[in-house]
Amino acid sequence: MTDHIAVGRLWRHGAVAAAIATAVKLLVLALGRMTGGTFVVVFGSEPPMPVGVSAVTVMTVVSIALGLAVTTLVARRRPRRLRTMQVIGAAVAVASLFQPLTVDADTTTRIALAAMHLITGAAFVLALWRTRPLAEVPPAPSEPRADAHRHA
Repeated sequence: MTDHIAVGRLWRHGAVAAAIATAVKLLVLALGRMTGGTFVVVFGSEPPMPVGVSAVTVMTVVSIALGLAVTTLVARRRPRRLRTMQVIGAAVAVASLFQPLTVDADTTTRIALAAMHLITGAAFVLALWRTRPLAEVPPAPSEPRADAHRHA
């Protein structure tokens, strides 16, 4: 078994994760609007900013791409650090909840935006989980271990 991380595989899984996360977040956006969310936010003294399809899409793709770029740099030197990067990605998603939960917006908008942050974090974590090296993934109970022939 190898500890090598195929960078192309990492980015393919990331692209799929970004696409799925974007679709789910756009569904959250639509449901939020249907339930009365305005999706207009105000940051301090800035003018009101509408949150729409393009903002949701761009922020999802950029967030996951930034995480993948950092992960690529880490994984080239230490492939077993993917689990660490998963934990960091989850922590960043949770820490990012401060912004949507405290922004000047209606409650539905704040809750939907917070959910979107968690969806992006979950997508990133799952993309890395799908990419982890074989040496890090224990065999399923129904599968024989790779070294089972030595013990027979």
